[in-house]
Amino acid sequence: MVLIHPKDRFLITTKRPAEPAAETQPRRSQPRGMKRARELLDVATDLFISQGIDETTIDDIAAHAGIAKGTFYHHYDSKAALLQAIREAFIEDFDNYVDNALAKQHSDDPRVRLGTWVRAVCEAYALMTQRQDIAFASDGFRWTPRNQRHLEDLVVLIGQGNANGCWLIADPYKTAIFIQRGLIGVMDDMLLTGKSLKGVHKDVMELVHHAAGLQPPGKP
Repeated sequence: MVLIHPKDRFLITTKRPAEPAAETQPRRSQPRGMKRARELLDVATDLFISQGIDETTIDDIAAHAGIAKGTFYHHYDSKAALLQAIREAFIEDFDNYVDNALAKQHSDDPRVRLGTWVRAVCEAYALMTQRQDIAFASDGFRWTPRNQRHLEDLVVLIGQGNANGCWLIADPYKTAIFIQRGLIGVMDDMLLTGKSLKGVHKDVMELVHHAAGLQPPGKP
């Protein structure tokens, strides 16, 4: 998935202050107290969605979490560190959603599993739209699917389809990027025009078959 300019949601993003320079990047959350750290992430995400990132202070987060401000700093150095952790948690949850859907699909047919992947990506995106807007709210930050599990799953599926004679794709990786980015672009456009994402996987599945040259189940 890829983050884009707020005016071009094909890449997914909202306008926010730039991230700190690399040499001043805050460290990630500490290993200890990970349950509490995740609770803070959830509280902060809800506040960022309802109030805005700039408008939400660490005092606000601590108060809503029912902790002292000092306790917050045991887990995160700053709001920037918190946003970095929110971004990482979003990616992890997104990948887990797709992984779980594929694990429940017992068919070995790459075409069937491709349909499962498409549906899972669409569902995960619809469920997590507000979270991703927060996770990738910094100017210039792009959410690229490179090295993320859900994209690796798709590359493997396309490769398996090649091996099984379901289709013949010369470059599985570029095709996977094309499919993934295309799905996000379609859904972003629908959201911007006030359309529901319910059942969108059915429409985009047909687009995937035609645009990427992949044959649906039941076709020779």
